[in-house]
Amino acid sequence: MNIKEVAADLRYCRRESGLSGADVAHLLHITKSRLSRIETGASSPKPSELCGFALIYGKDLFSMLPDVSGRIATEVHGRLSNIPDAPSNWKASKTRFHFLSDLYQRLDRLIHHHEDA
Repeated sequence: MNIKEVAADLRYCRRESGLSGADVAHLLHITKSRLSRIETGASSPKPSELCGFALIYGKDLFSMLPDVSGRIATEVHGRLSNIPDAPSNWKASKTRFHFLSDLYQRLDRLIHHHEDA
């Protein structure tokens, strides 16, 4: 997904929501001109703006940026296999183990969902 596709998706989401450009600009605390540049692909949204769009339109960031999130998920998933061991005196080793297991499963689902899309 390139910036033009992200822009088109944001424009589509706004139109589907029934919100005006002025509404979304106000909610994001940006100018209508800035919103227009983002929605036409003339300008890339900042991370904080992407988070705002996701909240306003009820989407998650993974769905808004599938190529980037899929690539990052694959990279992190690959690194999990050789993550360094926790120090032997690490008090949270059980919590860490469970968190890493959950992370592996979440990333695995995300990667497979991304491949199926």
